[in-house]
Amino acid sequence: METRVGGERAKELSDRLPFDGAIHTQTIGFSGGLWVLWNSNRVEVSSLSNTKQEIHIMVKVRFSNATWVLSAVYASPRIAERQVLWNNLMKVADLHSLPWVIAGDFNEPLLDDDKFGGRAGIDLVAGGKVKKSKRTAPKSNDIYLKLLVKLYRFLVRRTGSNFNAVILKRLFMSKVNKPPLSLSKLIRYMEGKDGKIAVVVGTVTDDIRVYEVPALKVTALRFTETARARIEKAGGECLTFDQLALRAPLGQNTILLRGPKKGREAVKHFGPAPGVPHSHTKPYVRAKGRKFERARGKRNSKGFRV
Repeated sequence: METRVGGERAKELSDRLPFDGAIHTQTIGFSGGLWVLWNSNRVEVSSLSNTKQEIHIMVKVRFSNATWVLSAVYASPRIAERQVLWNNLMKVADLHSLPWVIAGDFNEPLLDDDKFGGRAGIDLVAGGKVKKSKRTAPKSNDIYLKLLVKLYRFLVRRTGSNFNAVILKRLFMSKVNKPPLSLSKLIRYMEGKDGKIAVVVGTVTDDIRVYEVPALKVTALRFTETARARIEKAGGECLTFDQLALRAPLGQNTILLRGPKKGREAVKHFGPAPGVPHSHTKPYVRAKGRKFERARGKRNSKGFRV
């Protein structure tokens, strides 16, 4: 158990308890201080190794042949030190084939709901208030999207991969910031990149102007029905993000792509007022016929020359 007491004080306190065997570790600041206590008339304990974050012992139950390994853990709040603990546990796993119990505090929430408190949404910086407006979760209620967020949060924490961090950030984005990518652009971007996996945090759409589709490996949140059919017919693969996490947990052999944000019809109406010089903004009109929003008279737009 974690007692937050170490050194001579730990020995002094454990000697008062009804146990004749004890192993202690040093505290980590004001936390940690692992103790393992036992009675020798019930179990035979062999110490394997211990650090500030862990104690590994082999336990043999008296009056039976049951033998197992116990690892008592208190993971450091600091990420770098906690990584040392994960590496040590992997080494211990390779050294034995006995039943193994790991117990303690890992300081690693598996779910968002496991964490309470923390810093407030507004910080005081240089005497002013700075609102944290960056998204930390998607606004969509799509269950699959929320599961992907949990998966890539886990990968970001455990791997430290910048690729996974970018994927996680893009999963939070709104639909406007996750524009679709057409099959024609996908083929153009992947030219000369054989064996790579194209990754699109958005939708892959078909393009009827494309006649030949090469064999592509594509990961996307969604494929249109015809785009999926054409990719698979050409001998390619349409992968989901959970499949990508198994194939490339660090983003190896992948090409991260995104669609054009200014490709939407609505964006064509943004900008300087339609009709002013050098404006390419599309006007809101009912039609493009002879009588609608057309310049008349002796003006350059009608081909008039002096």
